Amino acid sequence: FRRQGVPFDVGFHYTGGLGEGEILRTLWRYCGIESAIRTIAFPEHAADCIRVDDFPDPVHAYFSYDRFTEELNRLFPREKDGIARFFRTIRENSDRNPFYNMSQPLTGFLRDLAFPEQATLGNFLRSCTTDANLQAALSHPVFLHGVKPDNVGLAMHTSVAHPLYSGMYTVDRGGQAIADAYLHKLKDSGIDVLTNTPVDNILTDNGRITGIATPGGTYPATEVIYTGHPAQLPGLIATNALRKVYINRLREMTSTCSMFMVFGTVVDRAPGLKWNNYYAMPKGLCMPGTESNRPEDCFFLSGCGLRDTDDDDRQGMPRAVILMRPAHWEETLAFDLGRKKRTSAYRAWKEEESRRLIASVNRKWDGLLDGFQVINTASPLTFRDELSYVNGSVYGVEHNTDQFAVGARTRLPGLWLSGQSTLMTGILGASLSALITVGSMVGLESLWKEVRNCT
Repeated sequence: FRRQGVPFDVGFHYTGGLGEGEILRTLWRYCGIESAIRTIAFPEHAADCIRVDDFPDPVHAYFSYDRFTEELNRLFPREKDGIARFFRTIRENSDRNPFYNMSQPLTGFLRDLAFPEQATLGNFLRSCTTDANLQAALSHPVFLHGVKPDNVGLAMHTSVAHPLYSGMYTVDRGGQAIADAYLHKLKDSGIDVLTNTPVDNILTDNGRITGIATPGGTYPATEVIYTGHPAQLPGLIATNALRKVYINRLREMTSTCSMFMVFGTVVDRAPGLKWNNYYAMPKGLCMPGTESNRPEDCFFLSGCGLRDTDDDDRQGMPRAVILMRPAHWEETLAFDLGRKKRTSAYRAWKEEESRRLIASVNRKWDGLLDGFQVINTASPLTFRDELSYVNGSVYGVEHNTDQFAVGARTRLPGLWLSGQSTLMTGILGASLSALITVGSMVGLESLWKEVRNCT
């Protein structure tokens, strides 16, 4: 979205998988959009810079297995064996993942992924180190999938952490450039794209999909792919179209936390903000920010708008900076008067939370946000009302060890699921879920072979 002429990304800040031969670049090449998207590799010195509670030194989580290992060995010299074991295991797990090692078979991996894991990230980290500060530094990718270390399986966490340790990338003009590339490809292929068109119902007849109903009319269809939160699917379809046990399962799935976000700008090029992201985390193995009396002391800060390459056109112009902290749905319940109905008390609460969050960044990172101008804010209510996220859950369904993944296939012929709730989080997870959904429709192994031929 744009405010005051400045583009802001809601969810895309950086991603892995865009190196030559890596999975996201391969998918974009297969889809015919690679040439329309300008990818930019983070420089070697870039890092996720982490403050852990009262640990005196910042931890630079470089986007490199070797450089991050060196950094942790310097800061925790007595923990070298545990550090080596941690990264060795993450690498071994990623090597068994066909999305990161395309010589591996896909079907068996997905079959195993559908069942809850037994080995958790939390237990594995405890076996590597008892140092609570090191545990926090090693678990910081939980910020990118929203599941507590004791609730996320090691293989699932690896699917998010491995790209982070293998090299990060951004996209010139951010997430909008990705969306535009897909839209142009679809329209050039003669495909209609309808936006701002709510779906009232998914239509069925005699146990099969027949179309969708919208306020503007009915569209016939034999196949429908639903990418929203699974808990909202039962409300779109006749009660007898899906088994009751399946409906209950969808409605009872645990969702991830929400976020409180501050969208703002800086005018100068802010070199420290351009290629580094900044985190603050509690020590130990709790989910960042969800078990704290001072939620503002846990945050993620990204100067993603500083990375666009249009320097000549926008020299000296405001650039987007995004600041966020984990948030609970319960924080906003007192302000919930219905969809997009707000009170002055709600606005005052957001202003105070923004002030506290910015002050926390400046306290922990030496005035890093001096000159930062707040443009807009978002709370769990915002995510629910603007993006239809259940209770504002930014990562959808939790991929945890206590519940089965919903998967792409349903028992209703013609109805399919996709999106980050079905496989893994983020743009990489959403893209891979699309691959699995389409593969389930047309033949997974044959599609996977075609995709691999595009490396």
